[in-house]
Amino acid sequence: MDASELEKRIRAHRIPITPAGMLRERDAATVLGVAPRTLREWRKAGKPPPHVRLNRGTWYSVGVLAAFIGAGEQPQVPVPSGKVRQSA
Repeated sequence: MDASELEKRIRAHRIPITPAGMLRERDAATVLGVAPRTLREWRKAGKPPPHVRLNRGTWYSVGVLAAFIGAGEQPQVPVPSGKVRQSA
């Protein structure tokens, strides 16, 4: 995915962007195609993309996300071990 694809996803999901070009955590996750929890795990592990904490919220720059996507980065976070539930 490149920067134009990022813009398409933002428009398709009608994601609001601040005047400073920032996205909320859940919106950044939507654009990246991951769960918000995945972004939190990446942050805890010190993985990119960089974020900003402001007013008890976590924000991501559209430009940084475009660069992150353009670099083809997808940090790998280990999956917690444990029992897998089988649905009945």
